[in-house]
Amino acid sequence: GGVVESHRDTKTFAKIVSSNPAFLAEDAQITIYNASDKEQSQLLPFGDGIASKTAAKMRRYALDVQEVTNTDLISTWTFVEIYGTGTYDNTIELMKQFVPIQQVITYPDRINTQGVMKTWEVYLYLGEDYIQNIGQKEFDFYSII
Repeated sequence: GGVVESHRDTKTFAKIVSSNPAFLAEDAQITIYNASDKEQSQLLPFGDGIASKTAAKMRRYALDVQEVTNTDLISTWTFVEIYGTGTYDNTIELMKQFVPIQQVITYPDRINTQGVMKTWEVYLYLGEDYIQNIGQKEFDFYSII
């Protein structure tokens, strides 16, 4: 749902945001990509809109998700790319409470390996590991890992 639904959820929210204030100063702008096999995720009982639901959950905890989209890339694992010289350690640590991030790749400039200028700094790729796991059960907008 769209509101904090229980006392437990309120406590979880307060604990996460108050114990991680440094991420706010990093001001990371995040893009979330669904990097799974779309045909396979459609077969899951709750496979629809997982990237959008994950973005909604992260936004509730004050993470600045700018965009949610699909990518043609199919990744078996979930990873983050960081572009530019910013440091986002606190943001990444907070994101890891929602998504099992296996790898963080940094690029010192804003241009990716295909020569494309990246708009935001932090790109989260939701891989098969995450989509297949999350798609098995109804999405929980407040749970943390």
